[in-house]
Amino acid sequence: MVEDDATARSIISDALQDLGYNILTASDARFAIPLLQSTEAIELLISDVILPHVNGRKLVEMARVSRPTLKTKPFALDTLGAKVRAMIER
Repeated sequence: MVEDDATARSIISDALQDLGYNILTASDARFAIPLLQSTEAIELLISDVILPHVNGRKLVEMARVSRPTLKTKPFALDTLGAKVRAMIER
Protein backbone atom coordinates (compact mmCIF):
# COMPACT_ATOMS: atom_id res chain seq x y z
CA MET A 1 0.00 0.00 0.00
CA VAL A 2 1.31 3.42 -0.95
CA GLU A 3 0.00 6.39 1.02
CA ASP A 4 1.94 9.55 1.83
CA ASP A 5 -0.14 10.49 4.88
CA ALA A 6 1.41 8.61 7.82
CA THR A 7 -1.80 8.50 9.85
CA ALA A 8 -3.88 7.18 6.95
CA ARG A 9 -1.13 4.68 6.06
CA SER A 10 -1.10 3.38 9.64
CA ILE A 11 -4.90 3.15 9.95
CA ILE A 12 -5.32 1.38 6.61
CA SER A 13 -2.40 -0.95 7.21
CA ASP A 14 -3.68 -1.88 10.69
CA ALA A 15 -7.20 -2.47 9.35
CA LEU A 16 -5.97 -4.75 6.59
CA GLN A 17 -3.70 -6.63 8.99
CA ASP A 18 -6.69 -7.12 11.29
CA LEU A 19 -8.46 -8.69 8.30
CA GLY A 20 -5.56 -11.14 7.98
CA TYR A 21 -3.56 -9.57 5.16
CA ASN A 22 0.20 -9.14 5.11
CA ILE A 23 0.91 -5.54 4.16
CA LEU A 24 3.98 -3.83 2.77
CA THR A 25 3.78 -0.05 3.04
CA ALA A 26 5.53 2.84 1.37
CA SER A 27 5.11 6.57 1.74
CA ASP A 28 5.64 7.30 -1.95
CA ALA A 29 6.83 5.80 -5.23
CA ARG A 30 10.50 6.18 -4.33
CA PHE A 31 10.01 3.56 -1.61
CA ALA A 32 7.34 1.52 -3.40
CA ILE A 33 9.26 0.87 -6.61
CA PRO A 34 12.07 -1.15 -4.98
CA LEU A 35 9.44 -3.28 -3.23
CA LEU A 36 7.63 -3.83 -6.52
CA GLN A 37 10.89 -4.77 -8.25
CA SER A 38 11.83 -7.23 -5.49
CA THR A 39 11.01 -10.93 -5.37
CA GLU A 40 8.48 -10.29 -2.58
CA ALA A 41 5.10 -11.91 -3.26
CA ILE A 42 2.70 -9.04 -3.99
CA GLU A 43 -0.85 -9.73 -5.18
CA LEU A 44 -2.34 -6.25 -5.03
CA LEU A 45 -1.11 -2.66 -5.15
CA ILE A 46 -3.28 -0.17 -3.31
CA SER A 47 -2.19 3.39 -3.95
CA ASP A 48 -3.33 6.87 -3.18
CA VAL A 49 -3.76 8.69 -6.47
CA ILE A 50 -2.14 11.92 -5.29
CA LEU A 51 1.43 11.22 -4.18
CA PRO A 52 4.60 13.31 -4.12
CA HIS A 53 7.16 12.77 -6.91
CA VAL A 54 5.13 10.22 -8.95
CA ASN A 55 1.33 10.06 -8.84
CA GLY A 56 -0.50 6.82 -8.17
CA ARG A 57 -1.55 6.25 -11.77
CA LYS A 58 2.04 6.57 -13.00
CA LEU A 59 3.17 4.27 -10.19
CA VAL A 60 0.75 1.61 -11.45
CA GLU A 61 2.19 1.93 -14.96
CA MET A 62 5.71 1.56 -13.58
CA ALA A 63 4.72 -1.42 -11.40
CA ARG A 64 3.22 -3.27 -14.34
CA VAL A 65 6.60 -3.27 -16.11
CA SER A 66 7.97 -5.81 -13.63
CA ARG A 67 4.58 -7.22 -12.53
CA PRO A 68 2.27 -7.23 -15.57
CA THR A 69 -0.48 -9.21 -13.83
CA LEU A 70 -0.50 -7.08 -10.68
CA LYS A 71 -3.97 -6.08 -9.54
CA THR A 72 -4.34 -2.43 -8.56
CA LYS A 73 -6.90 -0.27 -6.87
CA PRO A 74 -7.20 3.35 -5.85
CA PHE A 75 -8.93 3.40 -2.48
CA ALA A 76 -11.76 4.88 -0.47
CA LEU A 77 -11.63 3.98 3.20
CA ASP A 78 -15.29 2.94 3.48
CA THR A 79 -14.99 0.16 0.87
CA LEU A 80 -11.33 -0.81 1.10
CA GLY A 81 -11.69 -4.16 2.90
CA ALA A 82 -14.40 -5.45 0.59
CA LYS A 83 -12.52 -4.37 -2.54
CA VAL A 84 -9.26 -5.97 -1.39
CA ARG A 85 -11.02 -9.25 -0.65
CA ALA A 86 -12.88 -9.24 -3.95
CA MET A 87 -9.77 -8.49 -6.00
CA ILE A 88 -7.55 -11.08 -4.31
CA GLU A 89 -10.15 -13.84 -4.30
CA ARG A 90 -10.95 -13.56 -8.03
